[in-house]
Amino acid sequence: MKRTIPISKASEISPVRCELVQEVFYNFTQYAFIGGAIRSEPLDLGHFPKIIAILRFGTLTQQDLAAQSLPAQRVFYEILTQYIMFFTMNPDLLFPPDFLTQSSAQSLGPNVTKYMADHEWPFPQMLKNYESQTLHTP
Repeated sequence: MKRTIPISKASEISPVRCELVQEVFYNFTQYAFIGGAIRSEPLDLGHFPKIIAILRFGTLTQQDLAAQSLPAQRVFYEILTQYIMFFTMNPDLLFPPDFLTQSSAQSLGPNVTKYMADHEWPFPQMLKNYESQTLHTP
């Protein structure tokens, strides 16, 4: 009997484990912010709408990130590190099989950036904390 439907590899139809997504975020963040000097940059949430617009545009490469101002890079850094924490705290999350398409240590693919743009801050209470700190800073 001849097959008429191609056989898919299990990895093509299996959901992506959260651990793998976390690893991609971690590696991208580590390579994009080598040295960690960005943490000394004050967090300016006024750049947040611009960051979300960039994420909605599609793939984010390390070069795209490096082309942003330091305050914008600081917001990116904060969002990325929050997602790493979020994935650590929610290891049972599963993502669509194609979620990490075009993602690596050098870039975050369009599925990942759309997810980030749609969900924004994974810990909204932390965003409120930053906003209140910003409002009370002289």
